[in-house]
Amino acid sequence: MPYSGIKMKGPLFKDKKGNQFYYSPSTSRIVQVPNDISKEYLVSEDFSFKFGYDNEKIRAKLDSELDTLILEATQDCNLRCTYCIYGGNYKGERNHKPITMSKDIAQKSIDYFLEHSKNKRPLRAVSFYEGEPLMNFKIIENAVERCKKEDRTIISISTNGLLLQKYADYIREENINVAISLDGPKEIHDKNRKSSNSKPTFDIIMKGVEGYK
Repeated sequence: MPYSGIKMKGPLFKDKKGNQFYYSPSTSRIVQVPNDISKEYLVSEDFSFKFGYDNEKIRAKLDSELDTLILEATQDCNLRCTYCIYGGNYKGERNHKPITMSKDIAQKSIDYFLEHSKNKRPLRAVSFYEGEPLMNFKIIENAVERCKKEDRTIISISTNGLLLQKYADYIREENINVAISLDGPKEIHDKNRKSSNSKPTFDIIMKGVEGYK
């Protein structure tokens, strides 16, 4: 069956049930597509996706089955990685700035997410990403206190690890999931991932990892 009206580029992949999905690099969206679409139709991208969605099912998921809330706690960072997209070397992209998410916005976002994920099983997640989230630690504390009142809800953090030693006890006690960015062994990592004052960071991060274990 031809789909000559569909213009897109990006990978196709299937889940364990055999349903096919398309990832749009331009919009960072993942959408389900008919299983009989093949790579030969991935020519150029169109920002409108018309694949005969079941609107009632989509609405049901949006109303009660959201699975992940990702919050940008801050646009600031205590690293200055040479290749970072926000490091000032990429035209059109923002730079690191001391702009942080307010407690009010975070609270409203989490409340909305919890209200619209009541039927999500087995787990739902509030995740902190972008910048260095531990630089706005108070927001994470507030989220933990809010989510303690809910079941099936986990907190996760993507961090560069530079402040991990400072907050390791709290993170461990509150059972927060942590993803730490490393470029590899010390000599490779320290080549590009330096602190804001141009110091190597591998040893500091590993001390934090030891404290977290």
